[in-house]
Amino acid sequence: MTKADVQAAFTGLLSEWRRRPEIRLVDEQQLSFSSFWGWLKDTYPQATRFRSVMGASADLEQWFDRATHQAWRN
Repeated sequence: MTKADVQAAFTGLLSEWRRRPEIRLVDEQQLSFSSFWGWLKDTYPQATRFRSVMGASADLEQWFDRATHQAWRN
């Protein structure tokens, strides 16, 4: 997948992860990128391997932080 492909799919991937029973009731501000990253690597490994100046993990974390309103942490 390209970075653009993953970015386009990101909202759906995040929503799928959020529907997991152990994540569903977690407050948005308490969501963990490392948990999402681990799930993504196990479930959709192709979405964790794209070319990027910052690296796939850094790009995904940035998108995750924006989507979960945690960008203030950066």
